[in-house]
Amino acid sequence: MVAVSKLPFDEEFYLSTYPDLRMAHDSGDISDPKTHFIEAGYFEGRFGAEPKVDEEFYKEIYPDVAAAITNNDVGSALEHYMRAGALEGRFATPEDKHVMTRWLKLAGRM
Repeated sequence: MVAVSKLPFDEEFYLSTYPDLRMAHDSGDISDPKTHFIEAGYFEGRFGAEPKVDEEFYKEIYPDVAAAITNNDVGSALEHYMRAGALEGRFATPEDKHVMTRWLKLAGRM
């Protein structure tokens, strides 16, 4: 949990993105949204702050997402990343791809 506590956290984003948490917070069931994120939300796959997603990079590297946006199946690269892309291990930015590629090379996986 120590590592999770170091992740970016934006209370307004967290509560506005997850209406169930907003209701729980408003009713007093969750007293501190950041504590909830650290102890439960992260492990439920929730984001503590809006992730940085490079819209053009994401659509270029993932043509299936570009097509889904064109077809109005998903509203944006950010929306796709938050709904599925992060769990699928997709890169949100060129920097993310660069870092992972370097780690894989160091680990002898590439």
